[in-house]
Amino acid sequence: MTATSQNEELRVALSSVGAERKTIEELLSSQDLGRTTITIYSKGPTRPDSYDFTLTKLPEFLKWLEYKFPNGVVRWDSDFESARAAGHTFALKVTFSLLEDDQGARVMVRANELDEESYHQKIEELSYKKSDAVQIDKIVQRN
Repeated sequence: MTATSQNEELRVALSSVGAERKTIEELLSSQDLGRTTITIYSKGPTRPDSYDFTLTKLPEFLKWLEYKFPNGVVRWDSDFESARAAGHTFALKVTFSLLEDDQGARVMVRANELDEESYHQKIEELSYKKSDAVQIDKIVQRN
């Protein structure tokens, strides 16, 4: 896969999770894109964790999530409280299963332990492990 097609795949993935167009352009034009990490956390697990996720792995993660959790949702979170405490402002929020009830209200369904363990293994696999990581907040300017 060429760098251009990888960037286009990442552009589509970022757009699908709700990142703003300006943010996407800043990220894709960065020379540090391959080392860029973003906090990723899950909503509703029995074991809440957050990880420094490799941003360029987002398309792969979204495909995996769609396969493993067809009702799962990943959303761009530009105001993540825990990340702000660590000096970060952007994050990805994962909800394992978001369904609608008969009245159209959204209902979050918790993952079972096996599914949750599978999620944590995948996140670990896609997390940035080198010491030269660049947190997304160093690239994207807050407005």
